[in-house]
Amino acid sequence: MTNVYNDADNEYVEEKIQRFTNSWQEVYNLNAWASIIYLVFWFPPWTLFCFVWVLCTGSISVVFSLVLPPLGYLFSIATVASWRSLARIENSTLSDYKNFAYKSSLSKYNTTWNKILFK
Repeated sequence: MTNVYNDADNEYVEEKIQRFTNSWQEVYNLNAWASIIYLVFWFPPWTLFCFVWVLCTGSISVVFSLVLPPLGYLFSIATVASWRSLARIENSTLSDYKNFAYKSSLSKYNTTWNKILFK
């Protein structure tokens, strides 16, 4: 059997090799590694904590609202504020991992939590 050289197939193979070598550049991308670290180490425990927190505070808020409505109203406001705090922490960590080389935009505010989180 004779081996016939086909330029079209050769270009296809070279294109595949070029794509494979270009994908190795992502290995050196720090944002990709930061995203993997975020998804593997931070996201599952944080999600579980937030889920338990929302269930517990929501249940307590409902009970207080049914037993003592004025106190339940204040507790409901505190509950929603705590949920918003959880969301803010999540957004700040997400923006830190998204822009790995830069500080979060929330770090410009001079608050106690930002001093702790963004040292």
